Amino acid sequence: MGGKLEGLSFCITGALESFKNRNETHQIIQDHGGIKKTGVTKNLFFVDTNIRIAF
Repeated sequence: MGGKLEGLSFCITGALESFKNRNETHQIIQDHGGIKKTGVTKNLFFVDTNIRIAF
């Protein structure tokens, strides 16, 4: 697969200003190689409560 987010894990919480819904956000992360997480753990790379992603 590969991508700019390859192997990095993300947990998205709170309001989303730049996306229609959480599923769209998760799909973009996965399309770029990232891993969607549903909770915060010590292995998490990134957690955001108000996300804006630019590629």
